[in-house]
Amino acid sequence: MVKRVLVLALAACNAVLGHERGELDPPGATPVTFSALGDLTQWASADPPTSPGYGGFAFDGRWVYAPSSSALSGIVSRYDTKSPFGASAWQSFDIGSLDARCKGFAGATFDGRYVYLVPHSNGSALGIVARFDSNGALGDATSWSLFDVSALDSAARGFQGGSFDGRFAYFVPSFNYSGRDGVVARLDTRGAFATPSSWSTFDVATLDPRAKGFFGSAFDGRFVYFVPNVYGEPHGLVVRLDATASFGDASSWAVVDLTTIFGAARGFAGAVFDGRYLYLAPIDGGGPAARLDTHADMGSAAAWSFASLVAARTEGFAGAEFDGRYVYFVPTRAKDGALDLLRYDTKAAFATSSFETFDMHRVAPSASGFLGGGFDGTAIFLAPSNGAPFLRFTARTPAGKALPPSSFF
Repeated sequence: MVKRVLVLALAACNAVLGHERGELDPPGATPVTFSALGDLTQWASADPPTSPGYGGFAFDGRWVYAPSSSALSGIVSRYDTKSPFGASAWQSFDIGSLDARCKGFAGATFDGRYVYLVPHSNGSALGIVARFDSNGALGDATSWSLFDVSALDSAARGFQGGSFDGRFAYFVPSFNYSGRDGVVARLDTRGAFATPSSWSTFDVATLDPRAKGFFGSAFDGRFVYFVPNVYGEPHGLVVRLDATASFGDASSWAVVDLTTIFGAARGFAGAVFDGRYLYLAPIDGGGPAARLDTHADMGSAAAWSFASLVAARTEGFAGAEFDGRYVYFVPTRAKDGALDLLRYDTKAAFATSSFETFDMHRVAPSASGFLGGGFDGTAIFLAPSNGAPFLRFTARTPAGKALPPSSFF
């Protein structure tokens, strides 16, 4: 197991440190073919197994995991990527059978062996993290472990999204109704999962009292970024942790208010890293999307670029994915009778004209919105936020060889 985690961690570092944007494949690799977004032969759909709605994915090298986002459901479903994309390739397990409170998740992350489901809300903010041993059977209760982080810090609950840096798993604070809605939880995956000493919390609102309410995170090889979402109203406070420094030391953290650089840059949901640039997906369908050059000073205006997505027919976005060349923004709600997925070509300028749209109704006429996406090295997956089908787009062939451990948003 240690060897497997190390290999994945090194792959993550190679992906984020060894290549520029759009170049996750090492020099000399087999040439990659990227699919046309409008090629319907590259799209497939599969009905959700049991839950009324899902949120995001994690990928363990074979299986793609999707937890239920419904406050009424504790279902986690997974798809065998070695099988055709149909109902028979899916398995499900109800985590509520382990603890009735375990319902309503907001994503997942993977550390090389274990899949962690991010607790969000079962009607009230939840702090119980569910961990699955990918070496075990999904339906075997002994493959699962639970830990209530809120037992250590009462505000460590109601998360939205997570990420992994090669050793630590991070859980992103959302709105938990406590007033202390900026508490990041961190797990040392080298420690015992259910041992309190393996866990730490840090309240980023101690850095800036407005730093509350986030949605998703991303890791660039050194820094972990937390995506500004909503706290009462949309905000633009990007929070960054230096993962090589002390988690509990305020000097390890930095905060930038994007609205001081571009007034409309507030309210995002999810992020993705392409090897150099970090992209933030806007919760407003009109944009703007934001892009950070991680080689520059995060606090400088020159480090940031913005692009309006007003051409998209969607009420907003939730999640972003990268396939080695293109960045995808996941649409949340239909607008004007259409539900547009957006794709940005990282080889072009970061401008509105570099985005293309694709109406998801061409594949799934009943689709009304998606919540997060995933990537398995070959295909982009979209999670239905209601009873509409899962969608899969075969984005590239062959599969990427240097992809970091996949995580939600």
